[in-house]
Amino acid sequence: MRMHFSKLNIALIALLSATAAYAGPGISTQMTITQIGARDAGTDVSGTGFNNPYPCTNPNTFRIENSVSNGDMMRATVLTARSLNRPVRAWVSGCGADGVSITTAIWMD
Repeated sequence: MRMHFSKLNIALIALLSATAAYAGPGISTQMTITQIGARDAGTDVSGTGFNNPYPCTNPNTFRIENSVSNGDMMRATVLTARSLNRPVRAWVSGCGADGVSITTAIWMD
């Protein structure tokens, strides 16, 4: 039992101390927002440092689609982060037809 507990602790430490390059499925690295643009498909957010687990062809942009139920909250988070110059992370659910990352959750670091 003690050995099992030690392995669990080691696994948790390794998981929690993983660098951004080893982000888990769906989780992006930190991004510093440089541009926010509203368009018919949703709100596009571009910046530096963004890396996601999907092979999207537009690596510097994610989109908050108009169809998501928490879109207004995500847009408010992005605008707040931009005005405070704080980085954000996004939960990426896939790639859009134009190569941007599609997000379903955003949080400010």
